[in-house]
Amino acid sequence: MAGTHFVTYYVTKWVPAIAGLAILPPPIPASGLASGELRPFLLSFLPMDESLPIRLKRIIVETLKLEGVQPDEIDENEPLVGSGLSLDSLDVLELVMRIEKEFGIKIKSSEESREALASVASLAEFISARSSPSGKGS
Repeated sequence: MAGTHFVTYYVTKWVPAIAGLAILPPPIPASGLASGELRPFLLSFLPMDESLPIRLKRIIVETLKLEGVQPDEIDENEPLVGSGLSLDSLDVLELVMRIEKEFGIKIKSSEESREALASVASLAEFISARSSPSGKGS
């Protein structure tokens, strides 16, 4: 029943709204959508208005539930681990999992993780270097 409700909502709300913007949504896969796929599916056809560093700052604050920290307060060159935001190993693991899922890339080793998570700027550079134009990494 939930799938039927989604399709009805998709057809009656998203398609007309998107058509008004002259952006066609991707077709719903015949196999349907698994539970964690809805948000990336819907976001896959929306234009990205924010720069990658701004998006990453928002993801960091959301993922780690940093109370009292606004994304625009994070300096792009500030260290994420140690000084700076003082992320611990569990924070890093949680953030790596979210980044991998969000951008379709893999951070393969702890050394690669250290390099990528040195700062927001280095993370943006890491993602850009490994992302294809479609947003899915290698």
